[in-house]
Amino acid sequence: MHAPSAKAGPHLRYLAGLCALGAILLCSTAWGQAVSKAEEAAAISYVAASKAKAKQWRLCSQLYRQAATIDPATVEYLYSAALCESKAKRWQEAEKAWEIFLRRAPTSHALRAKASKRWQQAKEERKKAADAAQQAAKRAAEQKAAQKAAAAAAAKLAAERKAKADAAARARAAAGTTRLLAWGGVGAGVVAAAAGGWLTFDALDQADALEEQLNNKDSAGKVVGIDRDDALARQESANTRMAIGVSLMTVGAVMAGAGIWWLSGQPATSSAVVPTGRGLVWAVRF
Repeated sequence: MHAPSAKAGPHLRYLAGLCALGAILLCSTAWGQAVSKAEEAAAISYVAASKAKAKQWRLCSQLYRQAATIDPATVEYLYSAALCESKAKRWQEAEKAWEIFLRRAPTSHALRAKASKRWQQAKEERKKAADAAQQAAKRAAEQKAAQKAAAAAAAKLAAERKAKADAAARARAAAGTTRLLAWGGVGAGVVAAAAGGWLTFDALDQADALEEQLNNKDSAGKVVGIDRDDALARQESANTRMAIGVSLMTVGAVMAGAGIWWLSGQPATSSAVVPTGRGLVWAVRF
């Protein structure tokens, strides 16, 4: 091997000096960047602290998380972010934030014990909030079901009332028609009974006249003034008129009685045709 010449010594020392200077510059730049990021994170945390004093917990938590992203080495930012979520009672977000802090913080960190308690509290409060929300949803469903049942009952009651009102209206209309028919029956019955009475009394008059003629006899006891065939014809005519008259009186009495029964509206009302010595009499019992 050849030994280095004396002329190469100054060049090597120059190169070594340049390398050392470059290393110093790189270290200074990295240190400067680290210092600037830490200062930026600290400035953000200062703003977050002001938001915490104003009890703007959600914004406070967002700012602390932003500071922790810029300066991950300062895990206290994560602690403060989780604490803001707990203060805001956003228990699900608080539980996640405490879990992140406990994963990132060293095992010997002074705030781990408090963070563990806060994490347990967040889990319990989240469960309570979930149970309360479930109970509220159940009560809302029960209230909705009760309102639906009440609405259905009200609709049913309204339908029943309407049905009753319609039935009453139909009953009134039917009653009006029934009363009209009843009055018509009474009128027709009276007319029929009157016609029957006239025919009956006329038949009685004919029978009386025929009897007088039949009583007109000569000294030999023979009927004079009317022959046998004429007497038989007049007697048959009187009997026919009597039968028609009685029938009309009966029908008229029944029609009039039925009409009066419908008008009175009392099922206990009854009527009857009673024969007497001078004809038929219509009797009504109330």
